[in-house]
Amino acid sequence: MHPLLARQVRKAGLGTLLERPEVSAFLERVSDAYGAADEDRRLLEHSLNLASDELFQRNRSLEAELAQRIELRQKLDASALEVEANERRYHALFELSPVGIVAFTLPDGHVLQSNDMLLRLASLSREQLQEQGCPELAQAVMAELGDDALPAAEVAGAAPGAGRIQQFGPCERQVSAGAGRLHVMISGICVHQADGRSMAWVILQDISERKATEHRLAEAARSDRLTGLANRASFMERLERAIARIAEGQQQRYAVMFLDFDRFKLVNDTLGHQAGDELLVAIAGRLRSELRASDALAPDSLGNVISRFGGDEFLVLINDLRSDNDALRIADRLLAALTPAYTIRGSEVHSTASIGLVTSGSPVIDAEEVVRNADLAMYEAKRAGRARVVRFNESMHERVTRHVMIENSLRRALADGQLRLVYQPIIELATQRLVSVEALMRWHHPDLGEVPPSEFIPIAEESRLILQLGLWLQRTACEQLRRWQQADPEGAPPTVSINVSQAEMAHGLQFVEQVDTVLRETGLPPHCLQLEVTEREVSRDLKGSLVLLNALHTLGVKLAMDDFGTGTSALGFLRGYPFDTVKIDRSFLHDLVNSADGLAVLHAAVNLVENLGMASVAEGVESASQLAVLQSLGCRYAQGFFLGRPQPPGESAPHA
Repeated sequence: MHPLLARQVRKAGLGTLLERPEVSAFLERVSDAYGAADEDRRLLEHSLNLASDELFQRNRSLEAELAQRIELRQKLDASALEVEANERRYHALFELSPVGIVAFTLPDGHVLQSNDMLLRLASLSREQLQEQGCPELAQAVMAELGDDALPAAEVAGAAPGAGRIQQFGPCERQVSAGAGRLHVMISGICVHQADGRSMAWVILQDISERKATEHRLAEAARSDRLTGLANRASFMERLERAIARIAEGQQQRYAVMFLDFDRFKLVNDTLGHQAGDELLVAIAGRLRSELRASDALAPDSLGNVISRFGGDEFLVLINDLRSDNDALRIADRLLAALTPAYTIRGSEVHSTASIGLVTSGSPVIDAEEVVRNADLAMYEAKRAGRARVVRFNESMHERVTRHVMIENSLRRALADGQLRLVYQPIIELATQRLVSVEALMRWHHPDLGEVPPSEFIPIAEESRLILQLGLWLQRTACEQLRRWQQADPEGAPPTVSINVSQAEMAHGLQFVEQVDTVLRETGLPPHCLQLEVTEREVSRDLKGSLVLLNALHTLGVKLAMDDFGTGTSALGFLRGYPFDTVKIDRSFLHDLVNSADGLAVLHAAVNLVENLGMASVAEGVESASQLAVLQSLGCRYAQGFFLGRPQPPGESAPHA
């Protein structure tokens, strides 16, 4: 019996009835019904459970799909916002870009899109650009792409290369911009579309300012900053081209002039370096106006070239000569143009030029040799008296070689004891008494033999070795006179006279200190030393010379003007300068006996010197007749070969 039915029977108290067969059979049938119903219930519950699980799973799947859809929608919304932001950024970048951007078709250059900067660079309105297109840029792009610009197969629509992108640039181009041309840097991409059409996106950057700067730098590298003339590098390049053109038969002749300006250093020293710069600019202006100079600095351009090599050195290249004599005529014309005074900062400045000339007729190897030869000729012009033109010849090389040898040897001469002093007597004409000796330098070169002072002294002055030689001369002469005084006080000459160079005078009060030191160290009284300066040396710096001479006079040494009468204003020098003695130049004695005019000039010079309270000394006395004339004119002292040749120092002083 089904458990549920059994509980109900017991609960109803029907247990006795169960013993009856018909009741028991009925209850069994009821029990079977209960069992069938119970099975159906279990099957139903199982089915419900299965359906519930399936619904749960389907619900979860739907929830997951919904979540995915929500996430996808959120992503789509975010992407849409990002696309919108990118579009705004692209628009801002495109329209506000500092470079020009344009899209056009190839190969015709039809404009598809452009920004405002492109319009500004092209100096066009959008309508004008749309109408004109960009054919010039399209050609530039096609040139950059070369053979791959528009392959035939792709133009025909073939598949292999369709849709590909090519990059080009960066490259520099000049493009039209309004009425002018514009330097731009272009780069970009070319898109070959599947339908066979091609277009280009091009970025243009204005590089006009950079190109202008490059041009200025290139000009600066080839021109002198101060004068604007060609510089050394540019000149040498042009000269090399001229030499090459002659070798190739394309040009007949050229000439090179090397100009150096006299007294330029004096302008710098007295008026200042800025005034010196102004003088250089004025010189350049005169050269430009006098020559048909080409300002074009291209290496193959013809015409004249004016160059500042440095300092006060200028070079001129003339390419259009018909004959070598034309070069001399042009050089003389330049000399005349450069001679008049310049007005610099309210002061009148004279600075003539010494010009060395080389023509293409001289055998040369290269441009450096041409310039070197012109330089040699210029120094010959200076040596010959300045303010003149000297044409180069081969003998100048020999003189320069000897010049260099002497300069180099002179540096060793002091240390090797090759230099010595000789002493020439100065005689009082009235008594024939020895009143002084002039110390003169001599040099015996181990290979060249005796080198005359007229040769080595100018080289020493030019190389500044004269300062060392001058100090040695002072000390040696003072020591020698001191030895004579100690050996024979009565027979020793009262003074020793030595020459002072321009370089020593330029040292000013330092030179005074040097003289004082030598006198103290040698023990020679200051009044026993006489220093000789020439009229030319004094004229270089009148005020500075006066300060120096007054300081030496205060020191106690005697002062003599040497070579009196060789300058242009000798009479003015004698007033206000503390000279004790004036040495009248030997030129006054030349042909004195046969020249009445010469006698009158000499007489006037002696009277002038003596009336000013100074002692007159005649130089270069070589005959008895000259001596007699000097005595009759009242000249106080004299020296010369007739009275006594320069002698080496001995135990006793030189004598007449």
